[in-house]
Amino acid sequence: MRSTLPFSAESDGAAFPSGFSLPPQERRIGVVFQDYALFPHLTAAENIAYGLGAVNRAARRTRVESLLHLVGLTREQGRYPHELSGGQQQRVALARALAPNPSLLLIDEPFSSLDATLRERLALELRQILKAAGATALLVTHDQQEAFAIADEIGVFNAGRLQQWAEAETLYQRPVNRFVAEFIGPGALLCGIVDAGGVVRTGAGPSGRCPGAAEGTRVSVVTRPHQVLLEDGGTANATVERRIFRGADTLYALRLDDGERVLALAPWDAHHDIGARLRVTLTVSQAVHLME
Repeated sequence: MRSTLPFSAESDGAAFPSGFSLPPQERRIGVVFQDYALFPHLTAAENIAYGLGAVNRAARRTRVESLLHLVGLTREQGRYPHELSGGQQQRVALARALAPNPSLLLIDEPFSSLDATLRERLALELRQILKAAGATALLVTHDQQEAFAIADEIGVFNAGRLQQWAEAETLYQRPVNRFVAEFIGPGALLCGIVDAGGVVRTGAGPSGRCPGAAEGTRVSVVTRPHQVLLEDGGTANATVERRIFRGADTLYALRLDDGERVLALAPWDAHHDIGARLRVTLTVSQAVHLME
């Protein structure tokens, strides 16, 4: 294997023999810890430079300056961790991990200690920084929205087993099983039965067809709030149980006449009182049917 600078992207592609072991400092894997683990006695710039000890002084200074610019902390380079906000500390930790130009960056729940508003903003910043650095990163999180904001592709695990690996839209709209459907976003699973014509019937009406399923087959129908329509007219089949105003829209929790429950989104000005009787229907083009 050729000897390279720590932040060189060169590689000879040699295969490692069986039993080969590489010292941790040579594995080119960067880590951003959950609590950042910054050195309190070092400035932001010195923290970033920590892993560049094998590089000459001029190259080290150039690399640190470019990373400070990348994460937007040029003016804070002389500050110590306790003088930085949580978001700034997170960016220093990211820059330090990126400094040696690792082949893979591991990020462990980087926003768990931050408030919701800051977490959302930094998630978008993190994606931009990783894209600008051309870095490959593997991020662990329990926050679906955080994963949606950052990742190109997402893996959903349950009890240590990979359930589905796909883009965010695929996970949300076409989950492969009940666990993914319930975990990945708000919504409900309705019981459905396939009729003689192959149409799936639920307590909210037809939800499209289930090709290849025999009459009487029971399926679970994945519904998301934006796929559930509320109507004042027609035969009512649901009762409003809860209402959550969210600014641009309102989230309604409804109990169907067969006892099942669904969530529905409606415009902020489409007001429905708790206890109101409404007609609920599904947008059949997007319903997903899971075999039970």
